Amino acid sequence: MSMIITLLLQIAKMTILMGVGYVCVKQNWLSKQGTKEISNIVLYICMPAIIIRSLDIPFSTARLWELVLAFGLAIVCHVMSILVGMICFRGEKQVERFGLVFSNAAFIGVPLVQGTLGDDAVFYLVAYLVAFNLMAWTAGVKMMAKEEPLDLMMLVKTPALWPLAVGLLFFLTPLNMPGVVYDSISIMANANTLLGMVLVGAYIAASPLKQIFNQPKVHVVSVVRLVIIPILLVLFLGLFPGEYHALLLTILIASATPIAGYTAMFAQRYGKDASYAAQMISLSTIYSILTIPVVILMAQLWWK
Repeated sequence: MSMIITLLLQIAKMTILMGVGYVCVKQNWLSKQGTKEISNIVLYICMPAIIIRSLDIPFSTARLWELVLAFGLAIVCHVMSILVGMICFRGEKQVERFGLVFSNAAFIGVPLVQGTLGDDAVFYLVAYLVAFNLMAWTAGVKMMAKEEPLDLMMLVKTPALWPLAVGLLFFLTPLNMPGVVYDSISIMANANTLLGMVLVGAYIAASPLKQIFNQPKVHVVSVVRLVIIPILLVLFLGLFPGEYHALLLTILIASATPIAGYTAMFAQRYGKDASYAAQMISLSTIYSILTIPVVILMAQLWWK
């Protein structure tokens, strides 16, 4: 129960930071162009810094196995979500299916895992973020536009693969970052929570809430993304030994977060309804404040 209290406190802190982003947009202190630029900072500076810092730890065979296991479980979780999306939304429902599969593990998952389970658990989240990017730029592209050829260069440029290569260099070898470099990367990584939550609040502020709440489809997508899929994952992850408790909780938290910002980005990129995608992101984010603690409480009770 103490972990649930810690989780609730972390969500409360993140909600306050979202409120800052909301106010910034409503007061015209933060423009649409500004949110785009902050998003680039989070994706291409903060996120790589988190991955590199998390992997700059002493090597052990056990830790390597845990990293591989976390990656494998993350892939399976995405595949399960794809299957759920195919069942729940058939036909020309590409945006809905994409939103079901890809969670906001980067902006919301990282501060949640870090604040609830500690910095050590972010090591497991690195594997999830890598799996997320691999699936988004392969299965996700085909989900949005079947005729679109895969762009392997975009896959290489994602803010997960090249930091993974750098991080593994430090993890698998005796090399260590100089203190001044490590401290600088830590400052960049620590900026993720503030900037990420401000961005989420800004996205909510940019979507008319009355319009969002009046769309039944958006509610259905949010329920499947935040309730149905996490419950299935609670049952699936509960099959693994209790010695991997922190790893399993990390994967669950990442998978239980709301619809990813990538949904709107991919919708715009491939000619789908980006405005509708933004509404899905906003509503699911609001609901997730309530659903994430419930899902984690279920896991705590079921996994005993």
